[in-house]
Amino acid sequence: MGVKAFQVIIAKLLLPAMLCFGTADLTAPVKETAEQHVEAAAELPEQAEEASYVVTKHKSEESERYLWDCISRYSPSDVITASIMGMFWRESFFRSDCTAHWTEVLAYTKYDQPTDFTQKIDKGLADGSTREQFVEEVHDAIGGYGLGQWYSEYLLEAFYDYAQEWGTSIADAEMQCAFTVDSLRDNEELWEKLQSTKNPWQAGYDIAVFYDGTRTGYPYIQEMSKVFYDRYAEKDETAAEESDGVELEAEQTPDAEETAE
Repeated sequence: MGVKAFQVIIAKLLLPAMLCFGTADLTAPVKETAEQHVEAAAELPEQAEEASYVVTKHKSEESERYLWDCISRYSPSDVITASIMGMFWRESFFRSDCTAHWTEVLAYTKYDQPTDFTQKIDKGLADGSTREQFVEEVHDAIGGYGLGQWYSEYLLEAFYDYAQEWGTSIADAEMQCAFTVDSLRDNEELWEKLQSTKNPWQAGYDIAVFYDGTRTGYPYIQEMSKVFYDRYAEKDETAAEESDGVELEAEQTPDAEETAE
């Protein structure tokens, strides 16, 4: 058994336990009762006060649907949309103003109240006065920002410039969806691969390794890409094969400096 196949099997065994700790609703059937729907809607997404942008919140069914629709406006296929959703799930649990920090024991922790940082950067977004601060703080201290937890300096610079061009907050969910698709397009080789595959499992792997830059978390992105594809993809699109028994393309996982992160 190859290393990749072994990692995939382990991920499938661990994923249900992982989902029990705060994310079980993402693989459960869509909520059906009005009471549950109202309860979830009370969480978000919500319109930020005195702002014209939407900040999606984590572990919200409404955020999940909103992001699928946003990505679909820019993505050419449901397979690509699903793989981006898988990455967003792993990186931020769909919170568009998510910041990340390394704790003293090197445990990756998502903070629930990152609004102060967002507002601080937004104040200088129009004239670009907070660009250097944004890149330095996220890369050197915070450890990642937004739905995709962008971290590399060149992607953070591109992200900031993109938000500035849009004239919106760095936390705006739709801006981040559009940015993700456009930055994937800039990687011509990866974009060609994504456009050619009909399998969300394979697309999830390609985005995880060659865009997100993870060499350990890709099985979870693959698994959730399949979940979101099955949940939202148009049924007239070519159905993806079941991931069991599907061979990934034989490619070596690149070194960290070769990835986007």
